[in-house]
Amino acid sequence: MSKVVLIIFVVWLYAALPALVIVGWVRWVGRRQAGDTWLSLTGFSLGTASALLAMGTMLYARSIGGFPFYDLALFRIYRSGLLLSVSGLIFAVVGLRRSSPVRWYAPAVAAGTLLFWLAPVAAE
Repeated sequence: MSKVVLIIFVVWLYAALPALVIVGWVRWVGRRQAGDTWLSLTGFSLGTASALLAMGTMLYARSIGGFPFYDLALFRIYRSGLLLSVSGLIFAVVGLRRSSPVRWYAPAVAAGTLLFWLAPVAAE
């Protein structure tokens, strides 16, 4: 059972989450209309920033051969990623009240990045 959960988690992080970010930005650019709420866009932007921080951190860690255990720089990155995700989730949930091209993408991306950051923090 735990293997299935791990597989679903990995597929979500490495396939579904990047796809949601790309599709969300394409929808925003292609269908922006007057009256769109800025809350959903802010939540989606913060979730995207958190995802970009995660990708950048993974690339940097690979280039330096990994972070040492209990590395303070890594903990700062975790904190930044968690704050971006939580802030994005708050904006996204409040933004659900009004119609927007990224109305449903924003909470999905922010929650997905929050799960991404919680996993390594729990493992540390």
